Amino acid sequence: MARPLFLFQGLTAHPYNRGMKRRLIVCADGTWNSIGQRYPTNVVKFARAIAPTAPDGVSQVVFYD
Repeated sequence: MARPLFLFQGLTAHPYNRGMKRRLIVCADGTWNSIGQRYPTNVVKFARAIAPTAPDGVSQVVFYD
């Protein structure tokens, strides 16, 4: 079994803990767009509309690029 790769030194793998769910939402908008533009795209609007915590209690992390 391969070891997990971590980008930061000093991190170690932890056993899976069912109590620590997180939802990762990746919003890709094209290379020429940025989140600070005067007129936001639909992808920016979508990313901003996602709540930090879902109705089911799961933490949600949004990544926009």
